[in-house]
Amino acid sequence: MLRHTAGLSYGGYAESGSPVDKLYDESGIFSNKITSAEAIARLASLPLRFHPGEKWHYSVATDVAGYLVEVFSGQTLADFMQGRIFFPRWGW
Repeated sequence: MLRHTAGLSYGGYAESGSPVDKLYDESGIFSNKITSAEAIARLASLPLRFHPGEKWHYSVATDVAGYLVEVFSGQTLADFMQGRIFFPRWGW
């Protein structure tokens, strides 16, 4: 996911002309009026732009990785990063 080879996209139909990018643009996943969970649920219904591992392409893959951190840790991404990355408490 962090290598941008997951097959996902960032949209940008105007530049790319890709029908998949158009679907991303129209999906509402970039709205600040929905939660991360809602964005990921919408993303799950969208097609991939490429087969995973086939091509490097900037995408929402890092957003998906951040959401997975929230799900698995039970914390917001900000709290997780603060407590585990920026100011870790050793001896977990």
